[in-house]
Amino acid sequence: MADRPLSTPLPADLPENWTTGQTVAPSGADVGLSQQHGYNYLMEQVNAAQRAANAINESFDTISGKRTCRVTVGTSTAGWTQADCDYLCDGTDDQAELNAAIAAVLAKGGGEIAVLGGEYAIAEKIELSDPNASVSIEGEAGATVFTFESRVGIGIGEEQSGSTVVRLFGITFQPAASLEVSDIFYGYGTVLFDTCTFRNICIGTSYAGDGPRKFVFVNNRMEVDEASGTSYAELDVFCEHRSNFVISNNVFIVTNRTNNDLQIVNMDTFTYDNLNISNVVFVGNTIETNGSLGRVSFNSFGPISVIGNAFSNCKIDLTEGLFSNNVVSNGEIDAAPGAVVSFNSVMFGSIRAWGNSTVSGNFVKAPADQPAIIAYKRDVNVENDSSPCIVGNNIVGGSIGVYLRKDDRLPNTYITKALVCANRIFGCTTPIQIDDNWSECLVTDNLFPTGSSIVNNGKNNIVRLNSDDLGEGGGGGTAGVASFNGRTGAVTPQNGDYTAAMVGARPDTWTPTASEVGAVSAGSVSAVQALTQSEYDALAAKDAATLYLIKE
Repeated sequence: MADRPLSTPLPADLPENWTTGQTVAPSGADVGLSQQHGYNYLMEQVNAAQRAANAINESFDTISGKRTCRVTVGTSTAGWTQADCDYLCDGTDDQAELNAAIAAVLAKGGGEIAVLGGEYAIAEKIELSDPNASVSIEGEAGATVFTFESRVGIGIGEEQSGSTVVRLFGITFQPAASLEVSDIFYGYGTVLFDTCTFRNICIGTSYAGDGPRKFVFVNNRMEVDEASGTSYAELDVFCEHRSNFVISNNVFIVTNRTNNDLQIVNMDTFTYDNLNISNVVFVGNTIETNGSLGRVSFNSFGPISVIGNAFSNCKIDLTEGLFSNNVVSNGEIDAAPGAVVSFNSVMFGSIRAWGNSTVSGNFVKAPADQPAIIAYKRDVNVENDSSPCIVGNNIVGGSIGVYLRKDDRLPNTYITKALVCANRIFGCTTPIQIDDNWSECLVTDNLFPTGSSIVNNGKNNIVRLNSDDLGEGGGGGTAGVASFNGRTGAVTPQNGDYTAAMVGARPDTWTPTASEVGAVSAGSVSAVQALTQSEYDALAAKDAATLYLIKE
């Protein structure tokens, strides 16, 4: 509260009972009257009033002069009366009073609408579009409920490309019992949802118009009950044209889940050129489903950061961007080319790396019947060296720790230059397996238990300095192989592994030429003579065709 211009109230005690013939003197006592009848006292109070007026006038220098507009909306169904609010709803077509309140605020250039606790029936779409105004609709968190009776409940900035700013706070949005789900569409400008609750509500993008967008979605709770028939995304974000989106500290809950096609979050970022880059930050959210895996898609053609979130029973699709420091329980991460998946904790799940993605520094505990980290080629029409880097992961459990897998959909295609390095792999049946269409890959410095070995069915791969190598200190020797000439397990050399020509030996069926016969005859050894050193020294002549053995 501001300080008062007058620190001491004026007494306001000047006499109002003067009579004809009374004498005025400097002091009222001089003529037998009260102090207030004196001339000096009178002038003192006049001067005090003038000083007060000047103080009030000067205080206006600290007032901005800007006008503010705040209206209140209530509903009689919750016991509010006209004396409590500016606009009173009655539980039927309540969008009429809400739209009137919005129009009144926008007419003043923007302001705040306070919506008192209660349930409001929205039979037609609420429009929040103005190119040059801002409006904040603030409810009582947990008590103010908008029930949509139409397919589209709210349209925000759909048709405009100006600087619309809309903030919705503390409101619960839900469809009426006659609807399975309802929509909130946003367009351009700035839209902020804060501390709201959404029940079977889809928030999606209107593609009309053109212009920058800013979408901020924080501290909200989104609930989907699939038994209601919901069949598409809760939060459907399309980010383009210099858009900036922040989705932070929200909770997404899906119950009674059976539909694998249901997307909990679907985020698309798109940019036409390097000048119109869109940015998305998805941080600190919790996403949980009970039942089959829910889909969470981050389809990015621009910068996107997915950091510090908790996912439970989710299949996460990630294209270009960063997926880091997240916790994934009972789920999968699909990392498309260009994605970086680092420093995540994946419990009872797996990571799939496609193309030239990077998977590093993750803790992965996989179920016993599935691989922990799986690498694939992107598709048949990309370069052979579009392959992943899988480095520095801590893998516990799973059928295979790191699996460079052949994709049956891409027959006769080779993948080269994958890097599998410095991973710690324990509790897996096979630490690393390379299928037969992977070649020229570098697999080195990986640590796994004694007795385990790498299965390398590929060609020309460099598999060196892993913990199954021979040599003192657990490394430094030549890498062994796990399969050769159809044999697996502990492979040792056998007859027939190499032809004579491979090792430069004469085959058993060799027939010498005439010149070769002469050379052999001339250089053949016809006799062997064993002599002592003294006997050898005493020989008068030594035969060139004799082999002399000096015995002790």
